[in-house]
Amino acid sequence: MDSNSRVESSYTGNEIPATFEAALEWFSLDANSLRCLITTRWPDGVVRCPVCGTTDIRFLENRQLWECKARHPKSQFSARVGTIFEGSHIRLPIWMTAIWMAANETKVSSHEVARRLGITQKSAWSMLRRIKSAHRRAAELHQAGEPVVVRDFDPEPPFWA
Repeated sequence: MDSNSRVESSYTGNEIPATFEAALEWFSLDANSLRCLITTRWPDGVVRCPVCGTTDIRFLENRQLWECKARHPKSQFSARVGTIFEGSHIRLPIWMTAIWMAANETKVSSHEVARRLGITQKSAWSMLRRIKSAHRRAAELHQAGEPVVVRDFDPEPPFWA
């Protein structure tokens, strides 16, 4: 990635694997998972600051973050900000594989996700809850005739809030 707000990616969306084993192998590479998220989140290839909306940003290669050149709080941000991945300690490759499972397998349970991805059942349950919430919101936006954009999927507030 270069230092400006334009994201160059060779990911086309056609590389999504057909089997769980292939998905696990493909998404296990951090670069594939990050490239998939970036291309989905910013399909036009222009990264924007989530706070002020400017494209005057630079990429910090060593930290895998962007930094807005405008002076304001939270000027450094990752591709996870404003998505269902924000605030999660779970690595992006595990998230992407869980999303693949939810999209390609019927009635996937948190126990199955936990067993196959090597995480706790509690983490798997939380992940599936966020994924289902984002799917519900996408369906609502689609029914209302509004365009569905990845950044529209803020994680819903915790059930105890």
